[in-house]
Amino acid sequence: MLRRPPTLPAHFVALALSAVLLALSYPLPGWGFLAWVALAPAGWLAATSRRPWRLVWTSSIVFALWWVWMLRWLWPVTGPGSLGVAAVQTSFWVAALWATNVCVRRKRLPVAVALPLCWVSLEYVRCVWPWGGFAWFTLAQTQAVWQSGERSYAAGSSGLFGAWGISAAIAAISGLISALILLLSGPVKDAGRTGPRIDSSLAMFMFVVCFLTIPSGCFHEKLKTPSGPLVGSVAVVQTNSPHSNKLAPTVATYEADFAALSALHAEASGVDASHPSPREGPGEGAREAEGSGTLPQPLPGGGESAVPALIVWPETTVPGKFNEAAQVAWERWVNTLPATTPDLDLWQTRAGMARRTKALIAQHGLPTVVGGSTEIESADPQKPITHNSAFLVDGDGQIVDRYDKIHRVPFGEYIPLPAFLKAWVLATVSPYDFDYSIHAGEAVTVFDIHLAPGESPGADDALRGDEAVGDGPRENERVGSTGARPLRPASPATSPEGRGVFRFATPICFEDTDAALCRRMVYDPETGEKRVDALINLTTNGWFGHLPSDEHPGGGLAWRSVRYQHLQLASLRAIENRVPVVRAVNTGASAVIDSTGRIVAMGRPGEAEVVRAELVLDGRRTLYAIVGDWPMRGLAGLTGLIVLWARFTTPTVLRRRGSRAVEQ
Repeated sequence: MLRRPPTLPAHFVALALSAVLLALSYPLPGWGFLAWVALAPAGWLAATSRRPWRLVWTSSIVFALWWVWMLRWLWPVTGPGSLGVAAVQTSFWVAALWATNVCVRRKRLPVAVALPLCWVSLEYVRCVWPWGGFAWFTLAQTQAVWQSGERSYAAGSSGLFGAWGISAAIAAISGLISALILLLSGPVKDAGRTGPRIDSSLAMFMFVVCFLTIPSGCFHEKLKTPSGPLVGSVAVVQTNSPHSNKLAPTVATYEADFAALSALHAEASGVDASHPSPREGPGEGAREAEGSGTLPQPLPGGGESAVPALIVWPETTVPGKFNEAAQVAWERWVNTLPATTPDLDLWQTRAGMARRTKALIAQHGLPTVVGGSTEIESADPQKPITHNSAFLVDGDGQIVDRYDKIHRVPFGEYIPLPAFLKAWVLATVSPYDFDYSIHAGEAVTVFDIHLAPGESPGADDALRGDEAVGDGPRENERVGSTGARPLRPASPATSPEGRGVFRFATPICFEDTDAALCRRMVYDPETGEKRVDALINLTTNGWFGHLPSDEHPGGGLAWRSVRYQHLQLASLRAIENRVPVVRAVNTGASAVIDSTGRIVAMGRPGEAEVVRAELVLDGRRTLYAIVGDWPMRGLAGLTGLIVLWARFTTPTVLRRRGSRAVEQ
């Protein structure tokens, strides 16, 4: 019996059901199991809708509302900007359903094949384009862990083909369910035989799911304990400084933030903040709260040493410019200001922050990764070259090297539009009314720390690399140059002095959502060798959502959700590259993630605290590390050709009807 095509209300019901199931798959509540069936209603609709234009405009409405709601953590930052992001992301989902409809209706391609091909191909494209893409809310993200102690069998398969492999398996299951619904309900009028045709797709995609996702995840889980050497503990400082302190600073907020940072750094170094440190007297701005000088708790995994190998601070922790040349120039300029200059005390405090920060690090004598800004003179004195940077500062308070952020956030860190449109963007979309654009870095910096074997790393054991270039000689280099030194394979390795070498790269904030960039940080593009032992991510996340307050003690739902969503993406990067990932996040959730994606230590969002854990290295490589995104690029290209072939050639049903008419 032939069924009528879906009505207009049926369009909205099917699309709304898929939208709700997808929304529930992400934190919060994070019911990832729903993602495996979420696309089934939309897939059924795409396979049966006889009017492509109706499918397009109804899905545009439903998915636009979905993206606006799921991006509500952007509303406090930029309402118009969040609408723009929602519109761009919606277009990819709508295009995926339209392409599925074209393939199924015109060429009788089984929906269990067409849906995963079109959805995942468009998902890949939106994650890399435009402006570097927006790799948020992928199907694979739903399977990543976001709480300490959780395990995910499906996420383990991202070591094969990256997150795209998980997305393909999820979309395939939804497509298969859509095909089964079509089979059980009978063919649709004028739809040919698209309903019953699931025989070949059933075998193919069950193979994908059973022999790619599940066994790979189980095998990954069986090898969940990395077998590499211990670096020692890493201590992450979660400052929880309100973002308003950066937007509208005062002397009081500068001093309060530095006092809190000083106490947290003392705690991270394993020193009682209420007593003098091993190097000097009481630290400047030490914590005064009762009980704040408590020694750290024993390390997870049986570690006993309270002295970490490395301390990590969040993104842009230090106000002003942190590189030496800019710091000196800033101090000289402030000293020339007359005493009657408005806010002179604010400028003086800001100018001295970089020097006070280095003194704080030297006081405790441990290498520290610091988030700060870089400013380099350019040909135009009015337009210096600025970077969002990560600095490695040694135990003597000297800058060893820095990394300049490569993947900038569109409209957040630069405006990717012609000059004549920037004024409109700054007036309507941007949170600032001035051109705040920073420059992009051009190369990955591999930091290294030498560790004395058999000893807990301390001030004398954490040294700069022999070939590190330092901060001074870099000041007049080309735009974005990081002065990257020759690269070497990752640990286990030893320095010429016989000390172990711990190497790491530092994706900043949004960069840990960029799978290709993180892979390039871990593996040498020329040799394919693993060149770092860990990724250390510096993030602020202070922008997003309603911060904890009297009305929202734990922060708004969106405020908490976005932090867990970001944590999920970092977990996928750990699995893809088989390296531990350390996240230092201003407002949380800071975490230490092992090379199998498990969260071994985690901070509480909205709390100022120190997160510490033993860092276990992993020398293994994944298939994704070898092949990268090439399989996905090939699949996206093939899908594009299939859609074009289906759209611009004679439909299969009409061709067969014509053949029958000729025969008669």
